[in-house]
Amino acid sequence: MNKRMKKKYLTEDEKKVLELYHATQYIEFKSHELSPDEALKLVERLGKGAGYYSHNTVKWFNCISGKIEVTAFIKEEA
Repeated sequence: MNKRMKKKYLTEDEKKVLELYHATQYIEFKSHELSPDEALKLVERLGKGAGYYSHNTVKWFNCISGKIEVTAFIKEEA
């Protein structure tokens, strides 16, 4: 094994997420109360093609790739 490579040990929560990913047809991640920049960066981790949506006072970014969906809701401005 390459000396520069480090073995990463998964936490129990991370193991559960992988188990659920393999056992389900679809998985969704959501985050709330983010700034617009934070929200866009989060959904772009999944890939390009993030969409911006709004309904009444709620605004969010969303991205879908394969069976994974990420939604990041933007904090309401005061």
